[in-house]
Amino acid sequence: MDKLSISNILNEISSNSKLAKHCISQPSFQIELINRVESLSAYYRSQSEEAISSFFDHLRHFKDDPDQYLAYDTELRFAEMLLRRQIKHCFLSESKDVNPDIEVIHNGKVLYCEIASIQGDGILNAVM
Repeated sequence: MDKLSISNILNEISSNSKLAKHCISQPSFQIELINRVESLSAYYRSQSEEAISSFFDHLRHFKDDPDQYLAYDTELRFAEMLLRRQIKHCFLSESKDVNPDIEVIHNGKVLYCEIASIQGDGILNAVM
């Protein structure tokens, strides 16, 4: 999945989904999302096959559950912030059990981060 495939996901989702409606009402969001995925894809490809595979698993959420796009985009934004700060990280593989979203390696320590968003009126209020 790269820039083209996230575009494909956006083109394939139901026009009634919250994600599709948001992209129509805020075209800049779609451009930002595509750019975010592109930069993160390049980073994870440079890390390992497992890192890029876990990231691709995460992207599938946009297709499988586009009404929850704010939660998934919050995770991407957090990862993008880590990338800008040059902090090594990767998305963790999906499992049936509740598990953190991102593994961070910083100052020789491994941290596991669960990313959550508090949404109100469709606006992201906080990233924890």
